[in-house]
Amino acid sequence: MQFSNKFRTVIEFDFGKHKTTKDIQNNIKTLVHQHGNQTFAGNALKHVNKHVFPAGNASGRPDAEKVLLLITDGQPHDPEVALEEAVKLKKKGVHLITIGAGTEKWISKLKLFLNRLGSKPTHNHQEEFKYLQRITHKLVNDICGSKERQPATPHKCFQEKKDILIMMDGSKSIGKRKFKKVRSFLQDFLSRVDVGSSRIHVGVIEFSDSHTTSIEVSLNQYTTVEDLVAAVAKIMYQGGKEADLLDALRTADSTVLTGSHGDRITAPDTIIIFTDGNYNDEGIPEVLKKLRKRKVRIVSVGVGGQGKNFKQVKVDALAIGTGDVYDLTNLESSEFIDDIAPSTCKMTSCTSAAPKCSPENQDILFLMDGSVNIGSAFFRLGQRFVKRLIDKMTIGKNTTHVGVMQYGSAGRVSHVSRLTTNNLRSQISNQISRMVYMDERRDSDLAYALSIASDTLLNPREKGRDVVSKTIVLITDGDINDFAEVNSMAKTVRNRGIRIIALSNGMNSDYKTYVSSLGLIASGPKEYYRVDNSQFNEVLAELEKTVCISEPQIPETCFSQKRRVFFALDSSSGRGKKKFREVKEFMENLVTKLQIGVSNSPVGFLQYDDLTTSRDRVVFEKDESVEETLSRIKNMKYRKGRESYLGNALKIVNNQ
Repeated sequence: MQFSNKFRTVIEFDFGKHKTTKDIQNNIKTLVHQHGNQTFAGNALKHVNKHVFPAGNASGRPDAEKVLLLITDGQPHDPEVALEEAVKLKKKGVHLITIGAGTEKWISKLKLFLNRLGSKPTHNHQEEFKYLQRITHKLVNDICGSKERQPATPHKCFQEKKDILIMMDGSKSIGKRKFKKVRSFLQDFLSRVDVGSSRIHVGVIEFSDSHTTSIEVSLNQYTTVEDLVAAVAKIMYQGGKEADLLDALRTADSTVLTGSHGDRITAPDTIIIFTDGNYNDEGIPEVLKKLRKRKVRIVSVGVGGQGKNFKQVKVDALAIGTGDVYDLTNLESSEFIDDIAPSTCKMTSCTSAAPKCSPENQDILFLMDGSVNIGSAFFRLGQRFVKRLIDKMTIGKNTTHVGVMQYGSAGRVSHVSRLTTNNLRSQISNQISRMVYMDERRDSDLAYALSIASDTLLNPREKGRDVVSKTIVLITDGDINDFAEVNSMAKTVRNRGIRIIALSNGMNSDYKTYVSSLGLIASGPKEYYRVDNSQFNEVLAELEKTVCISEPQIPETCFSQKRRVFFALDSSSGRGKKKFREVKEFMENLVTKLQIGVSNSPVGFLQYDDLTTSRDRVVFEKDESVEETLSRIKNMKYRKGRESYLGNALKIVNNQ
């Protein structure tokens, strides 16, 4: 279909007219430009609703998935009609994908409208005319590879529940022009967020002069993305003389991230700070430490990287490591959303709550290139990619052990995270965030790094790990010095029973020569990938051949089933205070995942230790919310009893 002026919408060719790809391509080549001077997208969508996808069975194929790809470069003259007709199409099950094509200026004006128009914000694209080929692969995935859109698939995908607080620097150091850039980016980013009362909450504060921090949006203020984006668009530039970030962080800690302002105990907290680093850092480390103790993730985004006021060191200092540091100049909101609020899937029927595979006892070592060829921006991309993979793995004493190494020139290999039983997922993630990019100026020695990695895997510190399967996940750009030596070492590693998965990442990763070299190093043709969000699921699937996803797909409809859940917690001295705290964290996670309390399911708790002290420690509430249950777990104190009388504890539970 081609459209322009109000009465020029034309169906150039309909479903079923052409039987081959070549015929379709030839017909497209012969299309004649209408030369219309207006854009009536709403009228075109109305035409689609009436004639292309009418009520009933479109094109005589009721089981066929319906996709509409809208390509436009102009602001429509009938936006309200377009939005109304788009809603009708989506209710019919039509998947609407949008492409904003044109100059950068026009694209920036179209972003918000197209995000509202499409079926899913992450499936809406913008690109200049001459670079449209860049998004071909993404479009193919959107049209053909989105499992959650297929009617037969019993999964529902959504962004993970979070409370996100955004801090905007409104000082003169940033300047009005850069402030508007931040605001424009936030509008695009937030239009892709799954905002809702039980999903993602977003708050915004602006800071500049001392004690002028203003709460522009509270966490519980807006429950629709349209209202949130509209509110952000109205935030005005303060233009203060200085940036009092300390006051802003204190406001976040004492006011915004509290229950009265919408902070939820069941949702992880994330703070995103937009700054140029030109702030007074006195007292800030102490507040950051306090926030991290509360398990608040802090992400910093550098604004104005080329400006004279920009201070990269101070931008980096706000986050726990470079993996949580971004640069606004080259930041894409579609990639940012994957890191800040990644999507997960759950079963929508109660057929089975078990994972599809059983976790295998194995060791995985991520080997990351730290040479100058990678570049700091790509290195950070690799950090975030590895963190996302680790978040999806089963990591534990009797399942998967994960290690991370960074390598440079000959003799330079850094163990970022070692293969040990005590490494928890959160610890590994923090170690990756803290990893410092080597920026090695000399040629990296991959052969030496592979030999160290294989020796590490084949000579484990833990007993019984010599028989488990071994995998090296190599992350480099493929620009390999002395390829013959590296290829020989890779062959030796593979012959020792170690699988090699290669991920291409870096400034040179687009060159075919480098790509082909990684394909030769990998264990098989299907074990070479790119560090790209579009290939994340493919890489994860490759690891899933031996590793199950960490969390079983909990049946969503099962959340409403009533159940009686009782927790009996050993509080004797044999457990120790540290282990007691770890068990409490495990219980908190379990309560959150099971959604205990949403269906008035009774919940009971018992701490037991000595025979005489285990009585009178039963707390049993029938009408308790998830928040109240989690609060009680947090307040449980370690009792350090001398003995552990489990039988007596079970007797007490029986009587309840």
